[in-house]
Amino acid sequence: AGCEFTDKPPVPCVECCPFAWQPRGKQSLNPSLIMYSAVTGLWRQSPWLEVVPRCHLRRLQIRVLDGRTVEVRASSNCDDGVALAVEVRPRVTAPETATSEILGAAQGPCCSQALRLQLSAPLQRWSIHDPVLYEVHAQTPDDEIVQHFGWRDISVRDGRVLLNGELVFMHGVLYQGYWPDSLLTPPSHRALESDLLGIKSAGFNTIRVHAVVMGAPFYMLCDEIGLLVWQDMPGGDGRVLPIWEHRRGVAEDAARLAGRQSQANEIVRTPESLHAFNTELEAMVDWLSPFVSIVVW
Repeated sequence: AGCEFTDKPPVPCVECCPFAWQPRGKQSLNPSLIMYSAVTGLWRQSPWLEVVPRCHLRRLQIRVLDGRTVEVRASSNCDDGVALAVEVRPRVTAPETATSEILGAAQGPCCSQALRLQLSAPLQRWSIHDPVLYEVHAQTPDDEIVQHFGWRDISVRDGRVLLNGELVFMHGVLYQGYWPDSLLTPPSHRALESDLLGIKSAGFNTIRVHAVVMGAPFYMLCDEIGLLVWQDMPGGDGRVLPIWEHRRGVAEDAARLAGRQSQANEIVRTPESLHAFNTELEAMVDWLSPFVSIVVW
């Protein structure tokens, strides 16, 4: 069974960490070989507080319909009909590159329907060699948010992957996201940037984020640098138990007897476990969907 959240000791980690159904990736109380140290607390990135008006924008969903047409749907806690203005601009990467150029603009009521913008110039496609990004600026009378986006197409033809219609060989590394001094928490943004730039400069164009979900700065850097991302969903249940763990052997035997694959690829989940996995999987995909670098889930 899973373990209920608690903010008071004793935390039931002895039972929860090794055997519970919550997705937990490579974390273990007995790290060795392929299993790593368990992590607790706000490990992914620092929390922050932001003062917002009562009527504020929450997020933007951006779709590039073609090179000259962008559709933007905003969500907010405002009353229906509040005025919303949206602009598409080239992305500013440094103060000296700031520009007032507006590629397209639209206005309408927030937020029952999407706004469609016709652009004055076609968008450039994002690629590993030229990772071009843009920004959507959305504004109500009381609030404004900015979200980046890119335009690229990923497809498969005859068993080969195409990026923007051209064959691409994904030459990548497996990225576990653990640091010697801080485990799953990057020690600094500079350290994270150095990691990814080193991967790109070594000749790789792809990175598989293995058994963990990184913080937003990681994926933003991949968008900026031009690294393709394969994103894992962290495992739970017996699937993340090391091969020497007795309970994994029991689960594998049960799978074999039920006529399923024998390598614990599809261990039978309890309804509670399946619900938790699917809920977190959907939340992960929804949260990471704005990052153009992610091409495989």
